[in-house]
Amino acid sequence: MTAFQRIENFIIGLGMIVIAVLLAWSPEDGFIAIATILSVSMTAMGVRYLYYYATMARHMVGGKAVLYLGVIVLDFGVYSMTLIDEPRIYIVVDLIAVHTFWGIVNLLKGFREKGYGASMWKLDVGQGIGNLMMAAASLVFLHSPHILVDLYSAGLAYSGILKVISALRRTEIVYIQ
Repeated sequence: MTAFQRIENFIIGLGMIVIAVLLAWSPEDGFIAIATILSVSMTAMGVRYLYYYATMARHMVGGKAVLYLGVIVLDFGVYSMTLIDEPRIYIVVDLIAVHTFWGIVNLLKGFREKGYGASMWKLDVGQGIGNLMMAAASLVFLHSPHILVDLYSAGLAYSGILKVISALRRTEIVYIQ
């Protein structure tokens, strides 16, 4: 990770923590804010994956997986934009689907990294389990809007803390002699 990427991850992580605190303090407007944050972030992430595929990943082994992930994430983001004015149950179902999707993706990524012998696999598996637990908790508290906003705030703060940790973590540099 370059110095710019570290600074970017640190700032994004702090921003996620601040937004989580603000959402926890104002649960009455939480669902519209959740739908807006979810749709904008997923759309931006999908565009970013597609740009990465167009510039670099199409020349890599397994680059088509980046293309498929970009299309799926962009589709989730655009679909979430259409739900901003809809009833709350659709936003909650969309939130459960997003947490389930990213939980599975993080689990698969963590187990693949474990197979490669990387030391980061525990963090990815933990993040995947956390996302799946958030989806299950959202399913349990489906009819409690204040608890759902608090759950989303906790999940956002959790993701922000993980981004800050990954930005501050030391990485090994391999020197070729």
